Amino acid sequence: GNGGRTPVIDRLRRLTGLAQSEVSRMPARTWAEERTLGRYSDHLFANVLYPIGGGEINERRIANAGALATALALSEKQFAGALASALALSEAEGAQFCALCVLDHPDLTPAEADALDVLRLALDHTVCPTGVLIEEGDPVHWTLEVAYVNDLIVLARDFNQQTADEPAPTAAVRAVLTATQRPLYITGIDEPPLARRVLLVHDTRRQFEEALFIAAYLAEQWRVELTVLSLSNGRNTSDVVDHV
Repeated sequence: GNGGRTPVIDRLRRLTGLAQSEVSRMPARTWAEERTLGRYSDHLFANVLYPIGGGEINERRIANAGALATALALSEKQFAGALASALALSEAEGAQFCALCVLDHPDLTPAEADALDVLRLALDHTVCPTGVLIEEGDPVHWTLEVAYVNDLIVLARDFNQQTADEPAPTAAVRAVLTATQRPLYITGIDEPPLARRVLLVHDTRRQFEEALFIAAYLAEQWRVELTVLSLSNGRNTSDVVDHV
C-alpha cells in the first residue's frame, strides 16, 4: 500500500535512525549554529519538507495538481498555493524537496492513488530533486519526525484542518511551530511563491536569534527588501540595534 518509497526516502530513513542513535552524545546546538560556518559557501536550505494531511489529499491541495503541472511548465512559475511556495523555495535553494503525505488509514484509496500520481507528474516538471513519502498516523507526529532530517518546513495555513470553521493557522500548524527545531514557513493559498519584502520582528532578549540569521541570509542571497523592528526594554537596546 506504500507506493511512495524511493532510494532517496530510504536513505533518509536510515539517516534518521543513525542520527537519533547518536543524538545523546552530541553537544546541543541550534539549527542556525550548525550552519553558521557554511553560510557564505553553501545554500542555507538543503532539504525542504512539505507535509500534507490525509484529508487534504483528495481535496484542493492535490485536486488541482493537473493545473499545477501546467503552471509548473511556465517560465515565470507565478502560481498560488503552499505547494508552489515549497517548490519555488526548493528550486531557489537547489534543495531536495519531499512531500510528506500522512494518511489516517493503512492503504491508499483509488482516489488517493490517482491524486498522488498526479502530484508525482507535477513534480516531474521541477528542476529540483523531489520525493513523495507516505506514512500512516498523526500528521503532526510525522511532520516532527521527518523534520529532523530537513532544513525548512513549509506548511499551508490550513494544514490538517479538522473542521470547516477551524481558524487558520490551525491547531496542527501551531503544534508544529511549538515543537519543531527547524525553521517553519507558513503560507496561504493566494500568497506569492517567494517573498521579496520581509519584516523581521526581533526580540533582543534572545542570545542567538535564528530569525535574524535567516533574514540576513535572505537579504544577502535573495536580495529581499528587509526591515528590522527591534523590541527591547533593556538598557543596551541601542547597542543591540547597532549590532543588528
